[in-house]
Amino acid sequence: MNISLKNLLEIKGGLSKKKVFRKAEKKINKIIIDFSADSKEFDNYLKINKILSKINIAIPKVYEVHVKKKIIVIE
Repeated sequence: MNISLKNLLEIKGGLSKKKVFRKAEKKINKIIIDFSADSKEFDNYLKINKILSKINIAIPKVYEVHVKKKIIVIE
């Protein structure tokens, strides 16, 4: 998995420590979530995503997960 953090537009978030960015690539817009400031929130996001995907609820597709950097790329 090779992620480029160039040409990103930061999306202002709420009170959480995560940083959210938008990146347009060809015909796909990707959202990049940086959980490096809160690894517990990173783990919780992955757990909730796994649960919701099993019960047929529409959720963003996860393209990449970078465990060491605590970054998730979603649609």
